[in-house]
Amino acid sequence: MNELPLINPELIEPAPPRPQLEFAAQPTRSFWRTLLSRLSRDKRAMIALLIIIALVFAALFGPLLWPVDPAQQILGAAAQGPMRAQRAQLVRVAFDQPIVGASSEKLLPARQLSAVRDLKIIEANTEMVKLRWIALDGAYAYRIYRGTHAPRDRTDLGLPLGSTITKGQISFTDGLLLRQREYFYSVVASDGTDESGAFATIAITPKPAISWLEAQLQGLIAIDADAEHAPQTVLLPAHPLGTDHLGRDLLARLLQGARVSLFIAVSAAFLYVAFGLIYGAIAGFSGGRIDHWMMRVADFVVALPFLLFMILLRIAFGIGPGESGIVPLVIAL
Repeated sequence: MNELPLINPELIEPAPPRPQLEFAAQPTRSFWRTLLSRLSRDKRAMIALLIIIALVFAALFGPLLWPVDPAQQILGAAAQGPMRAQRAQLVRVAFDQPIVGASSEKLLPARQLSAVRDLKIIEANTEMVKLRWIALDGAYAYRIYRGTHAPRDRTDLGLPLGSTITKGQISFTDGLLLRQREYFYSVVASDGTDESGAFATIAITPKPAISWLEAQLQGLIAIDADAEHAPQTVLLPAHPLGTDHLGRDLLARLLQGARVSLFIAVSAAFLYVAFGLIYGAIAGFSGGRIDHWMMRVADFVVALPFLLFMILLRIAFGIGPGESGIVPLVIAL
């Protein structure tokens, strides 16, 4: 039996370092650790993840942090931008009988009529603006205009609000979508057909107000409250994102809509995965004609336009106008 040759230890040297072999010798990381490591290095992906987390948090806890009814309508604050909570005057909206002034019976042509005198504001808030002036001799009627800037000439008076109805009427009430901003009211005398070239203008900024009836509907005052015990002002809620054209809070509606969207997305995904697994398993295990016809049904559903499918399901479930129809939408998805 041959003996193995002896190796001189002095001839053995350590191998040079090889980084690739050292890296390969490290313990392998799990899939999730690798995924999180790559995700954390991508700044855009991290920003998108934070946005998604914020949206989910807003959908789940937003209505608890901002407990405003998304269906509540404050018509006096319709189509407004972001606004803070503020005190508003409580007023009773009543269009009084027009004031009639004394004027001569002789009527003058429009070109001879001068500007009205002593144009005044009797009341000015966001519910109504009441104007009054002195009767002009020879005038048959008066036309009232409202602008958002000081008029430069006769053609720059702004929106025509209307004209007086009663002969000799020297008052007018404006209740047409008023805001907290400066308005310029102009009054022009008329001979019944043509208008005078002269006009009188007055500037006014209405104070915030809410009508008595609307305050009762919104629960700001008691339904059975009387004028003696009711407060003079009420606190109107803030609207951080403004309101829509019906006076509903946009932030509350966005949070409620996020909840509905999240519910539809999660429930629809769970349902179609569960149904798809069961449906595919039955088709796969059965095979033959059953598999063939089940796949044809699946092809028909895929080929059918989603909008038509949604309309058919809404009809089948009896969803009427104004109803959400969440259940048929989840089934359609």
